[in-house]
Amino acid sequence: MITSRYPEAADATRTPKQRYQANRKRILIVEDDRLSLIVLRQLLTAQGYEILQSSEGWDGIHRARNEQPDLIVMDIKLPDISGLDATLLLKKDDQTKNIPIIAVPPS
Repeated sequence: MITSRYPEAADATRTPKQRYQANRKRILIVEDDRLSLIVLRQLLTAQGYEILQSSEGWDGIHRARNEQPDLIVMDIKLPDISGLDATLLLKKDDQTKNIPIIAVPPS
């Protein structure tokens, strides 16, 4: 990664949209319940977060590795793999072990 000795000058060349997106935090929601997903997405989007989503555990793991979100909201009960098992796999993976995960109990 190349870093500038003059970050202010580099930032000044960005458009307002680019600056906004660079500072926006991304949250991955792994949730199979449609209503819960809609509520979480609306609440977090209203607070300015970029939302990534998945309805299955294995896909959530794949997205976490590829997208590197700032936070994961993980449903405990998922159709293909439990959220607890998915969390354990993410915490053992060097690419994702430092991403905070919030567990959501089944409704």
